[in-house]
Amino acid sequence: MVPLSLEGELHKELAIPKCAMFWSSDNALSVLHVIFDFYDYILSKIVPDAEQKPIMLNRVEFGNVVLPNSFAEFDVELAKAKELGLKVETIIKIANN
Repeated sequence: MVPLSLEGELHKELAIPKCAMFWSSDNALSVLHVIFDFYDYILSKIVPDAEQKPIMLNRVEFGNVVLPNSFAEFDVELAKAKELGLKVETIIKIANN
C-alpha cells in the first residue's frame, strides 16, 4: 500500500495545508484574515499617517509620470471583505482620504 494524504503537509502556525491545492474555503478565509491583520498592524502601528496614502495608492507609473488608478470594483471587494469580518477599516480610511 502507498501512503496517500489528501491534505498534504500543514503550516503549523495557520493549521492549513502548505499546498493551496488542498485548501478549503475556510482555509482561504483564514489566510485572508492573517493578511488583513498584518496590513492593519503595519498601517495603523508602524507606517506614519503621512506615508500611508502613497503606499496604498493604486497607480500606473511611466518614468516620472504617475497616474492614479481607481475602480469601483475595489470598493465592492473591500465591502465584501468587511462582510467576511476582515479588518479593512484602515485600508478604507486611507483610500477615502
